[in-house]
Amino acid sequence: MTAFKGLRRQGEQFRDLVVRHRVAEIMFYVLIASFFLLETRLHRNLFYLFLPFFIAWLARREIWQRLGRSRLCGLVLLYLGYFWVSQFWSSGYDLEDFMNATRIFLFIVIFLAVGITLFERAPTAVAKLSTVTFVVAAVTAGMALVLFLTTSEPFHDRFEGFGRAGHPILGAHLYAAALLVVVAHLLPRAESLSLRLLYETAVVLFALVIGLSLSRGPILATALTIVVIALLRGNVWIYLSAGLLLVTIPVAYAIFGLELGDLVSRGASSRPALWSAAWELIGEAPLFGHGLVAEVAFRNEAGILYRSPHNILLANLVHGGVVALALVLAIYALAFAAVLRQVRQPEAVLAGGLLLFGFLAGQTDYRLFYVNLNPEWLTFWLPLAILGRYDLAKPDTQELQELGSDSI
Repeated sequence: MTAFKGLRRQGEQFRDLVVRHRVAEIMFYVLIASFFLLETRLHRNLFYLFLPFFIAWLARREIWQRLGRSRLCGLVLLYLGYFWVSQFWSSGYDLEDFMNATRIFLFIVIFLAVGITLFERAPTAVAKLSTVTFVVAAVTAGMALVLFLTTSEPFHDRFEGFGRAGHPILGAHLYAAALLVVVAHLLPRAESLSLRLLYETAVVLFALVIGLSLSRGPILATALTIVVIALLRGNVWIYLSAGLLLVTIPVAYAIFGLELGDLVSRGASSRPALWSAAWELIGEAPLFGHGLVAEVAFRNEAGILYRSPHNILLANLVHGGVVALALVLAIYALAFAAVLRQVRQPEAVLAGGLLLFGFLAGQTDYRLFYVNLNPEWLTFWLPLAILGRYDLAKPDTQELQELGSDSI
């Protein structure tokens, strides 16, 4: 018993150290920034390394009591729980699949809980996270662009960055998220002309690397999202950003000797064939789907097999049926409703922009939101964490006033 009390005392001291010195908060920022720096394996190991500190942050009963009041949290847990249970009617289910899916489930829950409580307890956390993301993304994009331009024949290839951005499609999603951070959150809060001009320079840089990735889904989704943000906020600097975004890509193509036709030269990239194959699978199990870990494949017109239908709504239908689709659409509806209620708060607009981008880009990409560290964590789970804190603040209280203290 004495040994147990000693271990408990040490655990409490560790938890107090993590909370008092904001260790978990700093690690959360590092984890987000590392999307632009580290490859998949290293990024995942970094998350494993941070887990004890995140768990120590969450090892307080009052946190879970507060999270239990959030409708958004409840709906998200229902969605995750449903997919976790769907393993048991998945064909090809085995213990390894079960352990892997359970691991991802726990990681997402921990990430969400840390994010929501961090943003709710520290009103400046979103601003700090935005600044860290902007700096790291701008530096890595700039360095990668220089390397791209100094290769022997750079314009015969698609732009590639560092870390997850080493893949052109993933890079387009990541730098689109960084661009939205600048436009939706940093620009409206900038207090000096020099800072605004710096942010606008970053807008051009991010638009350039997104355009040179030749990833058409993210390009279109980014443009539409920026236009919506401009209409929603009505800020002259956001209008300027929207204009810069719309002209940067065609101007860059002209300067670099590329053709806008390069964006469509690959045709439909097998999407219609994959979607048709998805509908056939949906017809086999329309209500509950084939299950999370079912061995399903989607064949294109050339006979090549893919693991994903490249459409987030169809993927939910295939694996989780109508039930999963209803849940994910309900999450989007609840989240966007929260954005509209808090439209004067830059944090809410940022969350809405990331969600909208993810939804639009997900019509031609993504597999499921039930995924390990991937861009979906920045365009679905992170914005839900930002919005989740509004559920924890009572209307017309000092808490909510503090949440909106940076609004314009």
